[in-house]
Amino acid sequence: MDILQRELNEVYARQRLEEEALDAAVVEDAVAYAKIIAKTTGICCVVTDIAADCSYFAPGVSAGMLGLSENEQKIETINSADEDFLYTRITPMDLAELRMLEYEFFKQVELSQHKLDYKAVGYIRMAGREGAEYRVAKSTQVLTLSPKGKMWLILCCYDFAPSIPDMAGIRPTIFDMATGTQVTFNDFADRRGDILSTREKQVLRLIAEGKLSKEIASELTISINTVSRHRQNIREKLSVNNAIEAVRAARAMGLV
Repeated sequence: MDILQRELNEVYARQRLEEEALDAAVVEDAVAYAKIIAKTTGICCVVTDIAADCSYFAPGVSAGMLGLSENEQKIETINSADEDFLYTRITPMDLAELRMLEYEFFKQVELSQHKLDYKAVGYIRMAGREGAEYRVAKSTQVLTLSPKGKMWLILCCYDFAPSIPDMAGIRPTIFDMATGTQVTFNDFADRRGDILSTREKQVLRLIAEGKLSKEIASELTISINTVSRHRQNIREKLSVNNAIEAVRAARAMGLV
């Protein structure tokens, strides 16, 4: 789990939905609603149940263009509040900014008296069929509140967007649909650079050069155990499984 997802999970945990009596029929209705949207518009939808830490996938006809296999398109329930099999198709740099946008969105919604009025939109790049890359508008909004007015069910939609030449970043925006006001963020590139600490970036650069932990420890004058801890932190923050993936993700995100 990457560091940005952990921050989102902390927001979810603050809802304390385990203290409420939640009606399963409400979830069923929300999933049925998402399926109607997916079928009539062709987009892919995900309903996240914060209380149950799971998600429900409703694929539209565009799922095939996004490279989803027939088996993936048959997925109905995801045992996570995060749609990982879709997120792995997002360019790492865009995924980092998307996480930041969603974190800012949920923080703002959490404090609002009108939680259903807001929508976050980011224009991400996703790997599609046969190696193609598409620009996709990913929207996030609170679909249903708990009986005590806490965030409960979240609706995320993936819709194809025009490819804009030389478009930098995901153009992260939060809309207040009731008033028409919007907040556009311009500093995500700088904040993305802060995902790894200075020392972690140093370690990762040396890993990219092919240095072993012993050599990294000697060059940075730190212990091998400290190097191991930095390597573990890097993998967790970038949500990768090994050093090769860490270097690849960090380069794609412009961190090294």
